[in-house]
Amino acid sequence: MPLSRNVDRVATRKSTSRHALNYLHYGIREGDLLHISQVPRGLSCECVCPACHKSLVAKKGRQREHHFAYASGNSCQHAIETALHLAAKDVLARRREIVLPAIEIRFPYDKSVNYDFSTKVVTIAPEQHYQLDSVELEHRVSEIIPDVLAKVKNRSLLIEIRVTHKIDERKLKKIQDLNMSCIEIDLSNMPRNFSEEDIEKWIIEAGPHKRWIHNVTIEQRRQRILSQATSRPLFTNRILLTEFVCNCPLEEHAKSYWINEKRYADFMYECVYCKHFLAKDYERGSVICDA
Repeated sequence: MPLSRNVDRVATRKSTSRHALNYLHYGIREGDLLHISQVPRGLSCECVCPACHKSLVAKKGRQREHHFAYASGNSCQHAIETALHLAAKDVLARRREIVLPAIEIRFPYDKSVNYDFSTKVVTIAPEQHYQLDSVELEHRVSEIIPDVLAKVKNRSLLIEIRVTHKIDERKLKKIQDLNMSCIEIDLSNMPRNFSEEDIEKWIIEAGPHKRWIHNVTIEQRRQRILSQATSRPLFTNRILLTEFVCNCPLEEHAKSYWINEKRYADFMYECVYCKHFLAKDYERGSVICDA
């Protein structure tokens, strides 16, 4: 069975639905994250809540699933999400391995527009399994503190674990300014009554929940491709309120528009969906294409 399907199977298992009764399976003892299976029952577990740090009781009877409860009888609404976040980082620190997403350049590219389609995909490297040379948790890098700072073949890799909130625009800008490769592992849809096996599969194995936030190789190769392509001026027809691309070489896209003996293509309806369109240059008022 492919690795990515293992993650999908865990996500859709009915017995581990996000809306099912969720138990806290992790506690903190002397700074270490421990699974319920690793501690003795009762208060002798000497564990506290991962979020609020209140005392926990290890419930390990014969009737119910083994779990932690609060000695005070109260509960903590952030405990399971915090435990999931800590457990994810713990997996990377212990296992030091991960499957990284494929490194692909997708066109059209636009920093201002999030195109929900791709007309051209350049694959630099396929989805691959890597050993991590080193792993540091919550280690400051300039102005940011990533969840994980790893080394892969002597190259730095930032790993962000998403449980509730994705990376905001401010942090994204700092990562881009640092020009360090970064992936996000999205655990927001992971069942909250996860097992040790579940979390290891989600963190290590492949799946659509992993994506590149920034990739140095992608940025370098994209700029090289764009620099070698042709820049074609944009012309705005104020009567039609339409942008046209000047000197389009494709007759099938520009057969209807001839102005001053020049061929024009409708930017929105013909250019954007053309396989040769790579990007729009807002500063120069042009489009970049490889036709």
